[in-house]
Amino acid sequence: MTSRYRNKLLTPVIWCILATEFSERFCYYGFRGILTLYFTVDLGYDENRAIAMFALTTALAYLSPMAGSLMADGHWGRYRTIMVFGSVYVIGMILLTAGAFLANSQQSQRGWTMVGLFLVCLGTGGIKPCVSSFGADQVGDATKQPQSTLSLDEMERNRLLGQHNLEPVISRDEQVRAFFAYFYFSINFGALSSLAIVPLVRSHYGFGMAFLIPTLFMITAMALFVSMHGSYVHHVPESSLSDTFVLCWWLIKRNTCSYLPPPVQRIFPCLKEGPRPAQQQDRHLAIPTHDHESDDGREQDDGVFDQKLNDARQAVHILPIMTLLPIFWCLYDQQGSVWTLQATRMELNGLQPEQLNIVNPLQIMILIPLFDQSIYPWLEQRRVNIRPLRRMACGMLLAAGAFVISGWVESAIQNREAENAPKLNVFWQIPQITLLSIAEILVSVTGLEFAYATSPDRLKAFLMGLFLLTTSVGDFFSGFLYSTVFVNLNRATIMHICGSLMLGNLVLFARVSWWWEEQERRKQEKQSENPSTFLDDGIEIQEQRAP
Repeated sequence: MTSRYRNKLLTPVIWCILATEFSERFCYYGFRGILTLYFTVDLGYDENRAIAMFALTTALAYLSPMAGSLMADGHWGRYRTIMVFGSVYVIGMILLTAGAFLANSQQSQRGWTMVGLFLVCLGTGGIKPCVSSFGADQVGDATKQPQSTLSLDEMERNRLLGQHNLEPVISRDEQVRAFFAYFYFSINFGALSSLAIVPLVRSHYGFGMAFLIPTLFMITAMALFVSMHGSYVHHVPESSLSDTFVLCWWLIKRNTCSYLPPPVQRIFPCLKEGPRPAQQQDRHLAIPTHDHESDDGREQDDGVFDQKLNDARQAVHILPIMTLLPIFWCLYDQQGSVWTLQATRMELNGLQPEQLNIVNPLQIMILIPLFDQSIYPWLEQRRVNIRPLRRMACGMLLAAGAFVISGWVESAIQNREAENAPKLNVFWQIPQITLLSIAEILVSVTGLEFAYATSPDRLKAFLMGLFLLTTSVGDFFSGFLYSTVFVNLNRATIMHICGSLMLGNLVLFARVSWWWEEQERRKQEKQSENPSTFLDDGIEIQEQRAP
């Protein structure tokens, strides 16, 4: 991307979104970075309990995006949703900070902490799917002419045609890809800054002051976001999502029931296909016949239905990919808990144990532009398949390797402890962190791009929320393992088990990815052969006729 175009992409509105995300991520990673030690040192929990609570806290923070996305796409719109959940976020941080400062007993401190963390997780999750999709909505709209009916690409082409020196037209997909690269850069810049500063404040001034600084950054984030209110492109929800969910459930049952043996269908009757929505009493869920014999009102209802079925089909189509992401997040978020506790038993060279977490965002900030501007173009020139699903599979392989290395490091630590030998240097964690950082770029950055690009316009926040929900599922799974199965296991063995889980998940992901790309290829072939029998997203009109 040329510097001239980069200046056009980074408009004041985009800069404001990026600055807001930086401040919010500073807050989130700042309090989360010291949370495991806060659980063990101030609140008096043992290590396994602290690891489980850290995982469950992260899981709740990634479960609540579903609430935010539903409110954004179905009721409030993205801007108002960010404002409401952002306010809840601020209140939660104030309570968390007050508990560290004002609690007069460990029991009351635990109470303040749990209430504050609940509100923080609700707030950060509620805004998370909205900020990324809301920011992508602003891409390419520097002049903002709401009265124009042209698309952003058409306005850009018209502008270019009026110039003597034409420059290449940058597609919207490329604009969105560039925005998400900047967006993810701002996330990691916020994480890098907070993990460099907050642990030092904690070591010198205690947990109360360490929580206060992220709180001030969250207040700043909300102030920055409100400051550009009049310049945003505002998403207005077009209709309730309830009908779309009904259609999604019907499509899932229709596509899966034929593969279930009759005994399973008898045990779980809810999985039977059931009647088509056309046979329901609700007129808005009737299958349109497209026979052009209905009145204008009926045709309008048919158009609304087409839109909802379009949305449902696209949403259901990417669900198989989403279901195979939780294991990656189960591993990834252990670097903030398990690897931090591992660092406490190593030679720190004057660092705080939480500060090794700074390596990940620092590497992300360096590697994102390297991948975007050098590695990906170099691979494309050599005709290497770097489509999103292939990149995500490579990331999962690297994540498995990171935990194999972590298991080796843990074994070395235990051997030195048994022999009363000098502690292993904490920089031996760098290889595992580096592999996981590259895996994050290939899975998380690519996953954000994939979720936004494959989701329908009316469900972008919802599908981004679904992508984030995979993190919640992975962290709940991690919390369950560490509170039950892993309680009495050797920590090195646990690391190797996690790596093996990732490899098994990768095999399934490769199979599902092949199926998904094959479906996309067949759909494109059908569209090219007879485009008149398809809707905009490739759904065959024949499938929508009433039986």
